[in-house]
Amino acid sequence: MGKSLKIISSLLLIAGFGLGEVTVTLVGSSATNDQTTAVVDIDLTNTEAVAGLQFSLKDGLNLPVSFTDIQPIGRVESEPYEDSDENGLYTPGEVYTDVNDNGEWDEAFSVKFSEHDSTIRVLVFDINANSIPPGHGPICTIHYSIPGSVSDEIIDLEFFED
Repeated sequence: MGKSLKIISSLLLIAGFGLGEVTVTLVGSSATNDQTTAVVDIDLTNTEAVAGLQFSLKDGLNLPVSFTDIQPIGRVESEPYEDSDENGLYTPGEVYTDVNDNGEWDEAFSVKFSEHDSTIRVLVFDINANSIPPGHGPICTIHYSIPGSVSDEIIDLEFFED
């Protein structure tokens, strides 16, 4: 029997004073026999600018996958630029796309995390106090390693409140 992994997601809706409506969504994922990693996208939909967000994810049954990494993507990635000096870093003067119209090049938001038991706590913020503009799209990916022993597993990840 081949290895098959499906990650089922849940939805969290946050509303607060001055925040408008903010929805954070886990995007379901699956992995095939030859994959050793499952990647789960986190999407954000917000009607007003959001300075940052924090959430926790818990795998419902503490199943045999393990968290390995979180990376900023999409709306919290660094603004695209032409790396004219080919050094892999933004250098002042290089042409960039000012996604949030603040007149300066912005690096990626920070994505910090802690892990305890089967719960991952995630904090997404910008050290330069930039906000995520209103819109919809991915903000980070969570990577899980899949051991070779996993066969036809379904893992339920849920947003979790401490």
